[in-house]
Amino acid sequence: CDGCIQSEKKCHPNNKGKECEKCKEKCSKYKDFVNKWKGQYDLQAKAYEELYKKIEDGTSNYISDNDNYVVDFLKEVKTACGEDDTKSAEKYLYKTSNCKHYKFNDESTNSNKTYAFKEQPEGYESKCACEITHHPLDECPYDTNKEVCSRFQVVKRCMKKDFNNDLDNWNSYGVEDFKGKNAGVLVPPRRRHICFTNMITKQYEKQKNGMENFKTDLLQVAYNEGYFLCENYDKDPRDVLEAMKYTFADIADIVKGKDMINKDISTKLGNLLNNMVEPRSPIKWWRKNKTHVWNAMLCGYQKAGGEIEKKDCELPTDYSPDQFLRWFQEWTEIFCKRKKELEEEAQNQCNNITCDKDTGRTNSICAQACKNYSNFILIKKNEYQSLNSQYDMNYKKILKHKSAPQYFKDKYNSKCDCLSKHTDNEKYWKEPYDTFDDKNIKDKCDCQKPLPPPPPPPPEESRGRSEDHHDPLAPAATVETEDNHS
Repeated sequence: CDGCIQSEKKCHPNNKGKECEKCKEKCSKYKDFVNKWKGQYDLQAKAYEELYKKIEDGTSNYISDNDNYVVDFLKEVKTACGEDDTKSAEKYLYKTSNCKHYKFNDESTNSNKTYAFKEQPEGYESKCACEITHHPLDECPYDTNKEVCSRFQVVKRCMKKDFNNDLDNWNSYGVEDFKGKNAGVLVPPRRRHICFTNMITKQYEKQKNGMENFKTDLLQVAYNEGYFLCENYDKDPRDVLEAMKYTFADIADIVKGKDMINKDISTKLGNLLNNMVEPRSPIKWWRKNKTHVWNAMLCGYQKAGGEIEKKDCELPTDYSPDQFLRWFQEWTEIFCKRKKELEEEAQNQCNNITCDKDTGRTNSICAQACKNYSNFILIKKNEYQSLNSQYDMNYKKILKHKSAPQYFKDKYNSKCDCLSKHTDNEKYWKEPYDTFDDKNIKDKCDCQKPLPPPPPPPPEESRGRSEDHHDPLAPAATVETEDNHS
């Protein structure tokens, strides 16, 4: 059964094999075995109860010599152990057998882990009871299942997508209640460019196959996002897949109605679910269909030239369920990655360069690398302060008063560590070169011409002259101002 993947009450094989069918077959054999032995136990327990009753009644009219022997034995057991421990077959077995970890007669039956005659083996109850499905996207488009992706095509209306990996496009446009509870929230450009063009104007609840059409269109959205992220994002495959995981989580929020920008898609789904015989929430719908959405994204990624590894088939789970914390984490990871790249570039360009103290200049290429680093840090300061204000307002108290950098450092991984260097010391935002670990590079980037010595102080007035005895023929004293020195 381990090869049978379950989603809600549905299940499907993790490849083109017959894992779920084989699982069901084993479950059926297990059930038949248990019921066979339960029937035998029930007969034995009933006979035990009848014989024990003869002890209590004092009846001597026994059916056979074997009964006579058993009754005599039960009398001795009752005397030695007491009535409470021998009154039923279950109690007798508990005291006299090696089955002390199981109960043979339990009112809660299958809900009790210790019941000996559960019809499904422990830990496999749901897989034994699930309904097997055979949707093409039940399986990951990896290796032998690549043809499943041929059902999709790139939506041309979504092809113009602009990404700025330097985070310059993080802004609050479209965020609901931005001046209230969502003050400080900034949206990643990746999220802003998710394309729902093929869904926005449709009224699925009025369509004959509205639910099926809704799902088909959403899978197409997922396919497009996998394709465009691979085409336009950082060409490092791991970075592309990380961006895909964040987009997958955003699509989940959009479907469930938890997105801070778009409620239209969730409303459309809600209208569909309300028309069903058994209403289900968008959250439950997502749980049922999320595997298909992720596999559709992998199809798009593959179409754009990405290579899928087996581990990529696993559903993303290592992200925060809270949309803002997830965006803040994403911003921090990209910030630290880009900061490291620019710092390494400055080190490479300035490594063999010296600072000319007479002119306050270095090599032009070194100076430009330093400027790129400095500009990046100063621009990110405003974004960080905006995001951090939202964190302090709505999350810090809930998260045990941890600062945002400390929270991300403890909760996730080293990709967020660099942020603490800036928040621990405010001057690092104002003096970016102080964040360099290599002091030599800092000095080269901060190369300055030595300041000239200060001018000598003006000569003091003669102390013998008194303002009360001013000589009218003497020239008027000049008042020293900054204008006089300019």
